[in-house]
Amino acid sequence: MTIRWFGPLKWNVALVALACGGLLHITTTFLAPQMAKSRAAMRIAIDLPANKMVVLPPASAKSQPLPFMSPDMRYAVCRYDAGNGPIAVNATLADKGWSFGLYTLEGDGFYAVPSQTTRRIDVRLVLSLSPPADRTFGFLNFGRTPEQDASNVTLPQREGLVIVRASLKGQAYVKEIEAYLGRATCAPHRPD
Repeated sequence: MTIRWFGPLKWNVALVALACGGLLHITTTFLAPQMAKSRAAMRIAIDLPANKMVVLPPASAKSQPLPFMSPDMRYAVCRYDAGNGPIAVNATLADKGWSFGLYTLEGDGFYAVPSQTTRRIDVRLVLSLSPPADRTFGFLNFGRTPEQDASNVTLPQREGLVIVRASLKGQAYVKEIEAYLGRATCAPHRPD
């Protein structure tokens, strides 16, 4: 007496099983970052005061507040909280290799300004939450709309990080770079 465990394999059953396995794999891949216990941006945000720019100490192999911090860069970070009103952010990108970025606490970047090789860039932005009555019904309502002034940025969330990254050309430039980073501000906006 012979027992046939599987019988003839049906192609439609095999294709459905393969499709279900693929969907499960893709879903797991996309959900893994959301289910992480600790996000780097949230860890650094706990230690930072709200709406105040802080120049971080130089990164080393043993002390990196954020992952993948380069030791040849200097960083100034601000944890913004727009719950009580708009936030004014000012920073200078003094040389090539500098950058300015806005990030959510989940680490998603939604605004960036790279430096230019031929000139210094002064970044002056007002960060604010989107108005409650929005024609997009809350979908994709961050960044800029055509009606907005170029210096206004709509935030996707109430809290997040502003990161100014400065390229370190050599030890002789450390004081100058730290002075530029120290002049960067992040504070509640006071209209003129």
